[in-house]
Amino acid sequence: MVVKKVRTVVERVEAHGAEEVVRWRHKSQAQQRKKYGGRRSRRNMHERADGAREPSRTYGHVSTAGYNGGGLDRALRRLTKNSDFVSGQWDVEFISGDWNYTNWPSIKLRYGSSRVHLSSATRDLRGTLRELFPILQRENARLRFSSIEVTDNDRTTELTGKFALLNRSLKDTPTGGSGSSDQLLAMCARTGLAVQIKWNRFIVLIKRLDAFSTSRGLKNDVLSLLHTLAGRLFAWSRLITRDYWITPYSKQDALRFCFSLNFELFASPLDFNLDSSVFFTPYAEDVAFGAIENGYSWPWHFCALGNPIYTMDHIRRSILHAIYSAKTSRKPVRVVLVVPYWDKWDETDGVELICLLKKKKFFFLAPQSALGFKDRSTGAQFEVSLLLIQNRAAAITKPVTQQGLARVVRAFGGSADDRGVMYSAGWGVGFSWQLAGEIRQWVKSLWQERRSLARFVELMKGDVTAGLLLQKLGGKLLGMVEKAAEAEMLAAGAGGAIRPLSEYQAVMRELEGLARGVLDRNVAVGFGVCGKIYKEWLENERDGGNYTPVTQEEAAVVQLMRTKYEAAGLKNVARFDLGGHFGNLYLILKHKDAGLWEKRRPVVPGFASPDRVFQNRLGRILCFLIEGTAGHFNVAATQEIVGQLSKFDGGLKRGDVVMAAGFDVKEMYVRLKHPQIMAAVVAVTAEAMGDKVAVSVNTRGRKGVKWYEPGTPRNVIFSRQQILAGVNLILENGFLRVAGTLVRQTCGIGIGGGASPGLAQCACVYGEMQWTKSLGADRRLTGTTMTGIRLMDDCALLIAGSEEQVEAMSEVFRGYLYDCYPDGMTVEQTSEGLEWLFCGMRLKVTGGGAMAKMTMKNVEAGVRTGEQLQFFPMVSFWSDCGKVQKMAGGLNTLHRIERHCSSDLLKAAAVIDFLRELKWQGYPRGWLSDSLERMVARAPFGFWNRLLRNLERLGCRL
Repeated sequence: MVVKKVRTVVERVEAHGAEEVVRWRHKSQAQQRKKYGGRRSRRNMHERADGAREPSRTYGHVSTAGYNGGGLDRALRRLTKNSDFVSGQWDVEFISGDWNYTNWPSIKLRYGSSRVHLSSATRDLRGTLRELFPILQRENARLRFSSIEVTDNDRTTELTGKFALLNRSLKDTPTGGSGSSDQLLAMCARTGLAVQIKWNRFIVLIKRLDAFSTSRGLKNDVLSLLHTLAGRLFAWSRLITRDYWITPYSKQDALRFCFSLNFELFASPLDFNLDSSVFFTPYAEDVAFGAIENGYSWPWHFCALGNPIYTMDHIRRSILHAIYSAKTSRKPVRVVLVVPYWDKWDETDGVELICLLKKKKFFFLAPQSALGFKDRSTGAQFEVSLLLIQNRAAAITKPVTQQGLARVVRAFGGSADDRGVMYSAGWGVGFSWQLAGEIRQWVKSLWQERRSLARFVELMKGDVTAGLLLQKLGGKLLGMVEKAAEAEMLAAGAGGAIRPLSEYQAVMRELEGLARGVLDRNVAVGFGVCGKIYKEWLENERDGGNYTPVTQEEAAVVQLMRTKYEAAGLKNVARFDLGGHFGNLYLILKHKDAGLWEKRRPVVPGFASPDRVFQNRLGRILCFLIEGTAGHFNVAATQEIVGQLSKFDGGLKRGDVVMAAGFDVKEMYVRLKHPQIMAAVVAVTAEAMGDKVAVSVNTRGRKGVKWYEPGTPRNVIFSRQQILAGVNLILENGFLRVAGTLVRQTCGIGIGGGASPGLAQCACVYGEMQWTKSLGADRRLTGTTMTGIRLMDDCALLIAGSEEQVEAMSEVFRGYLYDCYPDGMTVEQTSEGLEWLFCGMRLKVTGGGAMAKMTMKNVEAGVRTGEQLQFFPMVSFWSDCGKVQKMAGGLNTLHRIERHCSSDLLKAAAVIDFLRELKWQGYPRGWLSDSLERMVARAPFGFWNRLLRNLERLGCRL
């Protein structure tokens, strides 16, 4: 139900001689009948002067939409039948509706117990009043209106009437225009005006009058101010509603704290920051409240925050005046301006771009919000830039600290673009100035020796200099050198000084043209290569025999895909997006072989593919089917590894010899032949489904795939025929772009598609099922215990038997290397001895069985040893990744602590270490509170609930 707040400003008959405000609350007809019974409701009750209520008669309800003059006249003539019409008095109600719920503004005329309700379908009721006046004058009605301005905001109407009351009260004061601030506050409190202008701000304004009032007198100053503000507000002038907006005070405080700003430019008594000692204004009336008029008449010699009027003349003038003040003054001058990015202001000499706030992502405060009105502001319809102008004295005497930078990141990081010295994920404050200088000198010397960037990169191929560069970058991407060079204006070094951008322009020129990327393990180590060489890599990949060129246009290919998609009966299981497009293949280097430039991994992003919804659902189905098969090594998560090892240890017999090795499956995606993939999917589907006819897929979340049973709740049903037809369709329509050419993949599957992991795992599972069946026919292995564990491409094989079976068990490992997986896949042994790292844990095999120990760095370092923790070194709070990745890293750590710590004491110690590490990484307090509460919700009486209570008791929160 929509409740309309109705405020009425009326002037009563001359006999009463006072104004009153009556509030009405209109409720729905159903609630009125329920409360009052029958058709009589509160809305049809009239309130007399003594407070009693009596039934009223409604004589007319006329809409002014499309008004021709006759409706109002007829309604008022019906009222004239009352004999007391001429001598009576009229009350006028001004009602403002809620535009979001189509409750239009209206006017009500009430005469005694009779009334006329006039509604308008427009925002402006003044036209209705103009039509109403001559009719009432013609009927000789004595109607009086107070000073009322009608708009679509009911509080505007009330506030205007209160201005009139305050004006009258001040004029009737016998002191002749003088008075104290206490008297003025009392008057404003009686009229209720100070409640509208937020009380703390109003007190500051009035108290400043004693110190800054002019010769005109205290009351004249405040009246001039209030009338000026009322005129600016109620006229809804272009200056107020379009060209001038207020930066939110929380963001102002962050900028003031970071850059040591004490003054405020281009403010008014309505919106100046209360922490500012002085503010500047373009209006002479504001001088009485501590403002300084015409700040352009003299050079600035202070640190200030400016939000000028948003016109090109005002913005350009403020920038030029700030530059002039910074160049001519010997005192510290620093000006931060918040202006629209209508021109490339940062290309002006002396102006630095702090950050660029995206369109519709940054929200201003509307000017009327300072009066207590609801803020109607929306996201800025233009890009907003934060500009920094300062001189050397300000940079030395008022250095920017990392605490200040972190506060600005929290205030603006969510809406900032990747341009400027601050980018969306952070500042790059971890970039060391000394390290940057070393890199600059090193690159410069190499450049002077090679003389050619392409030659320089080519010589880096397979050379130790590439590893040296990555090592000197301190675990950051080579591509971040550019951002770090831009960020040096605000990044604080060891001494807290701010460096000019010109020092790193040479580095930018030397690295210009490099194609940059991240290594496949996402450990914040990147590579850089000449663009020409990178293009040759793409062309070699395109011409390697796995792709066939397509001569048709992309739109025609998408349309043909849709025809095949609907012919296969897949229209009812997933939406096909005709607006989608094919991904562009890119290459990344492998972390293990970073020095071998010829070993590269092709990736095809599938987030915009026309059949991406179907591929995502099919991938979940394939993983579900794999879980229902037997005789394979696949595990879905690391926690299943511990269960597999426990099961293996439980089958050991006294005197058994245990042999184990770790393997890595190579070319898992790109070398698989399509017939092999199709045969594997058919076999896995037949093995898992048996006599089942279909599976049910929940369209929300990652889980939710189950067998379909008739009569059970159904989501999206995939039959066996639809699963096989969908796989065949994906293999036939593997379109992508390589080096700008549209091609179709004829061998292998693209890394990045929603169904690609499921298809690759099906091929591995099919090979493992056949290989384990062949081992069962070998009588030499009778009585042995074998367990295989494979998480994607990492595999561990354990086998136990008697001493006489050692030779046969050794042949098992050789057979796994060469006979297990389909042609195109290769297997390499990665373990040396009986202890190696496997899937984030250390796997150790002894005579008594296998033991897995999680490599939890948080358990082994931190509070007890005083060592630096190593949790996700690339995911610091200032890193170049998004909030989702940071949260995922934190949740992953909590899950690892929960699964692999043997006691609650170790869990608590690991969490405390983790909290300390988050503090070192720059994360704000309370960052993981919601995540821990979700873990508590799953086990309300478990360890995490006790831990959360104890941490809060100690004043420590995740």
